[in-house]
Amino acid sequence: MRRRVWEQAYRLKSQNRRPSTVAGLYKVVHWTEVARRLAAAKG
Repeated sequence: MRRRVWEQAYRLKSQNRRPSTVAGLYKVVHWTEVARRLAAAKG
């Protein structure tokens, strides 16, 4: 998953509060879908 792009897009909006920005990201990610896609990519 590419967190860096999302993080940089919202850096100014969040006033560079990286820990809270990353924590917010982890709350909205659909981890079951991420795991499914990773398994599919691995074969």
